[in-house]
Amino acid sequence: MRTNKFIGIYQAEGTLWGEIKYVWRKLSTKKSCSLCDITHSGLSEKTNWQSCRAQLPIPFELIHLNERSTELLDVSKGRTPCVLAQSNEGYSMVFDDLQLQNFHGRPEQLIEALNVYLSSQEEA
Repeated sequence: MRTNKFIGIYQAEGTLWGEIKYVWRKLSTKKSCSLCDITHSGLSEKTNWQSCRAQLPIPFELIHLNERSTELLDVSKGRTPCVLAQSNEGYSMVFDDLQLQNFHGRPEQLIEALNVYLSSQEEA
C-alpha cells in the first residue's frame, strides 16, 4: 500500500453555524479540536503549518465533518479529528484524536511523524 495523499478531518462542520458552535464549545468547555490546534491559531492558519505542510512529498487535504464522502465517513465515523492516508486500496487511519493531541499543537511534529510514516512504507 503506497500513500498518495493525507486527509485531515476536523471535529467541526465547515459551515458558518458549525464554526460558531465550535468556537462556543471551545470557549465554554475549553475542549478544542486537536487537528485545529495544529493547523490554526485563532481563525487563520498558522504560518508554520503552511511551511511544514509544504515539506511533505504528497498532498495533505483538510476537510470538515460535513465535507466527508461516504467512504471517508465509514473510515472516520466516531474517530475525528483524525488524519487518514489515501492509497489505491482506499483509506486507512494514520492518527486519531489521542495521537494528534500528543503533538501539542505543533505542526512540525505532525509533519515529522507523517514523513516517518511514509518512510516506513518505502521500507516495507
